[in-house]
Amino acid sequence: MVMRNNPRIRSVRSWGLFLTFFLFSACASLPVRQGEGPIPQDHLAEISRPDIPLVMNNRVQDWIDYFQGRGRSHFERYLSRSGKYIPMMRKILHEHSMPEDLVYLSMIESGFNPHAYSRARATGAWQFIYQTGMRYGLKVDTWVDERRDPEKSTVAAAKYLKDLYDRYNNWYLAAASYNAGEGKIDRAIRKYDTEDFWELTHGRYLKAETKNYVPKLIAAALIAKDPAKYGFKEVSYEEPVSFDEVIVDGPIDLRVVARCAGSTYEEIKALNPELIHWITPPHQEEYRLHIPKGEAEKFQSSYTELDEKQRMGDEEITVAKPQALSRLARKHGVPATLFAVANGIPENTVVKAGQTLTVPLNPPEGEEFYIRGQGRARGHHYATCRARSGDQIGRVSRRTGVSVATLKKNNPNIDWSHLKRGQTIRLYASESFGEPTHKRRKVSEKPNRSSAAHSDPAHPQRTYVTHRIRTGDTLAVIAKKYNVSTAKLKEVNGISSSRKLRPGQRIRIPLPQFTENNSHI
Repeated sequence: MVMRNNPRIRSVRSWGLFLTFFLFSACASLPVRQGEGPIPQDHLAEISRPDIPLVMNNRVQDWIDYFQGRGRSHFERYLSRSGKYIPMMRKILHEHSMPEDLVYLSMIESGFNPHAYSRARATGAWQFIYQTGMRYGLKVDTWVDERRDPEKSTVAAAKYLKDLYDRYNNWYLAAASYNAGEGKIDRAIRKYDTEDFWELTHGRYLKAETKNYVPKLIAAALIAKDPAKYGFKEVSYEEPVSFDEVIVDGPIDLRVVARCAGSTYEEIKALNPELIHWITPPHQEEYRLHIPKGEAEKFQSSYTELDEKQRMGDEEITVAKPQALSRLARKHGVPATLFAVANGIPENTVVKAGQTLTVPLNPPEGEEFYIRGQGRARGHHYATCRARSGDQIGRVSRRTGVSVATLKKNNPNIDWSHLKRGQTIRLYASESFGEPTHKRRKVSEKPNRSSAAHSDPAHPQRTYVTHRIRTGDTLAVIAKKYNVSTAKLKEVNGISSSRKLRPGQRIRIPLPQFTENNSHI
């Protein structure tokens, strides 16, 4: 009775009834959405995700010491290159509500090198393998490899990392699974019954590379965000990449693009790293090309004056008698596929007498045309090339970067002592054509030991390998074989052109271009 008549209790009850009535009325007035399913799992995607926690511990300090010491020259180069790509990458990550510090994942993956290629056949600044790249919308075929496109691959990486974060709700585990794969990290979590990355690294199940991946990422981020604090005071940062975008109709030789834009073939190729060959994809009605900033109007004026056939070559011929297009292509030393592309006809065409055809430009110096196919053996992707006049197996190996043993294995029916010009040779070069044949040293993954210089696969202890010049070698051929630039070869060896090369001469090839970071991406 005392409680029932208590004025304080009556007041609380009155307020409770009032709030209940108010909430009921408000809910009743809300519009009912028709035809909608359950709320998607990523319904909080618009909310900014928490930044990667940059903790400091002994393992992070080990990597800082390495980058300040034996790995300093490599890290300085990566810092310099970061100026070219980080602004664009940060913008894309921000648009996807992702932590912008994820740009440093690209730094430890490839040093921001769009042409980086690993022994796991991963390529690009974000080191995607073929399957993962295709899963996140990166096109890979005979003509383009969008894993090497800095913008498109960053978008794909943002989507992939978002999925990994949604899976673990932890950036350390997301980064570790980017390196080792989701299955590996899932099994490690079950095995050790913990979702703490640092606890997982105490066991032996994860590889040293994965254990080092997160502390290495943290160390790279800490230094890159405040380089002067860590002794990097005189870094010369590259200018942010900038370009104009133009649309071309059908295939066009990049050397023709360069002439129209008042540029060079090398510059156009560098602005479009996703293009595998020196022409744009022939079966696309439109292709968006990058040209130097400010040259769009000049390009468009010159491009519109071109005849359609002039986009692939300057020479025209009139066929004297009926013959197969492939035979005509061999006569002019041009791949039949390109001959067909230049004239908009099928490759198996029998050309009629009196027909006028455009002869496409010969391949640029050191370039090789490969055709991606589907091999029967275990469903492997393979590439093919055509034998040239005077070719022998050793010359084909040097030109394509495929080992002699692999060439013999994949071409059991070829008589290598009697190669015929135009004969098709299978290379099995997988997703990247021209994989270097040199044997890479197995590297340690422990930066706190005397072998610390081996712990970062991108930073071997040896700075160079030696290449012996053979007859027919040019700087472009050597550069493609070892995945370095001709400019770098000239700089390292103090030479100005291929004319300076002599058979038997030895030149140095810088090793840091080779990356062996990941086994899954």
